[in-house]
Amino acid sequence: MPPLAKIRCKKASPGRLDAFGKLLINYSLERPFEDWPKSELLNCFESALSQPEMNLEISTLVINEIKSRGENVEDLRGRLLEVGASEIDWLKGARHRVLNLVNRFKTQKPKAKNCKVYFVLLTEDRETPCPWGLYVGETFEKIENRFSIHLTENSKLKSRHVYRRGWQVLYSLSNLVPTMAREDCQRFEGIALGSFRGYLVHKCIKRLPKSRIEGGGPEKFRVLKPA
Repeated sequence: MPPLAKIRCKKASPGRLDAFGKLLINYSLERPFEDWPKSELLNCFESALSQPEMNLEISTLVINEIKSRGENVEDLRGRLLEVGASEIDWLKGARHRVLNLVNRFKTQKPKAKNCKVYFVLLTEDRETPCPWGLYVGETFEKIENRFSIHLTENSKLKSRHVYRRGWQVLYSLSNLVPTMAREDCQRFEGIALGSFRGYLVHKCIKRLPKSRIEGGGPEKFRVLKPA
């Protein structure tokens, strides 16, 4: 069997694009793999599992795509179990939630676009590829660089939650939020955290309890638990 193609970065954030062979993975699309032949989907799934740190986002998106075609995905789920991993079973719901928030959000400084909201998958620990929760943050930097800072032991700018549990950036969520002014990003960050924790009009996402939603941001933009 010939070696699998590698999943490689075609364009860094914002608007992250990855490539697999001659095919592009556009995380901004509702179905990033909609036009892919099944053989390439399965090859990409295996390539995601062969990464130094398994790409749980891509493996989950492949499972979701095959499900959307009305096909059975139990073999793929079994394959994840074989390698000690599991799918992000709340990812589809989280994408719908973020899109809903973006569509309702009104920017106060529409001309400034120098900051980005991002989402990080948290796992049981940084050794075990089993989804645990979600971190929401905002940054001026490339999201990839900010994630690296979180994982740097002696960095004063890291989040302890991401340092302990951060597995990968979730581009299928991060790409949905446009670049904005810093204050707008901080407001959106606060709204997203509040919504995922069930403090606003939305309930918590199924299988993603509020106790597993992490993030911070300026105190004045935080949505607090109702009294």
